[in-house]
Amino acid sequence: MRNGKFPGEKQDIRKEIEALVKEPRRWMDAPNDQLGGEKPRDLIGTNREQRLRDLLRAIRYGIPT
Repeated sequence: MRNGKFPGEKQDIRKEIEALVKEPRRWMDAPNDQLGGEKPRDLIGTNREQRLRDLLRAIRYGIPT
């Protein structure tokens, strides 16, 4: 893992979201229980973006959170 990303993950987290989530814009604007009620969009570009990356990995690999 380099810079918080695994090999093959996109630098732009929005691209990761688009590849994994149905209705990505809607998903990014909805409060998410797995993110403490925060909207995924609000974490992008912050020091909490890694939490969002971790959630996307859980979605991708079917890991319960």
